[in-house]
Amino acid sequence: MTDVILRQAVAKDLDALVQLEQRCFSEDRISRRSFKRFLDMPRDRLIVARQESELVGYCLVLMNAATRLARIYSIAVSPSVRGRGVGEKLVREAEKEAVEADRILMRLEVREDNTGAINLYKRLGYRQFGTYRDYYEDHGNALRFERRILYYEPSREFLPVPYYPQTTEFTWPATAVAGPTAWRCPPGTGASRPARGSARKAPCSRTPSATRTRNGYWNWCTKASCTT
Repeated sequence: MTDVILRQAVAKDLDALVQLEQRCFSEDRISRRSFKRFLDMPRDRLIVARQESELVGYCLVLMNAATRLARIYSIAVSPSVRGRGVGEKLVREAEKEAVEADRILMRLEVREDNTGAINLYKRLGYRQFGTYRDYYEDHGNALRFERRILYYEPSREFLPVPYYPQTTEFTWPATAVAGPTAWRCPPGTGASRPARGSARKAPCSRTPSATRTRNGYWNWCTKASCTT
């Protein structure tokens, strides 16, 4: 068997695409006008499979501009080459094109009675996530499948972090020594007041500066002997 070559469709493939569509489908066919529009749409991908001079398959992938989803809108393989892996090659090439377009998920629809296609998609890692009722022209149902095709892997290389040594002398702020955050020390040896959220105690020696005020509080102790 001659190798199948995959490439992007061009305008000269239009007649062969329409002929293949006629051979593969009896209903829900893509019209010649629609094929021409898809060929002129730079965002979408129309991949064709050629064997020698014959076009034996195609895969139409739509890229939604508002999301990071890609969708296999239609895929067809000529009856003369079915069972030879052409369909799988087209799907994998479609996924590759979607990844290059920075798409995360690939979705597709398939007739619920198309056992061969369903088995292929499942083997390639697709999972069913929904159903469209009365989807096709003959009122047939469609199964919805999807597969994640783009993954982000963390880099194993870590950027170097520069070390900046301290060049100025370290000093305590004034409020840390004596200020509004200091503890009140009542007179008496061993008396203390716990800090907020802490069970620590601050010893205070009996000093003349620990005097009671009118409102019942004790003045701040600023003696060096009072430590926290």
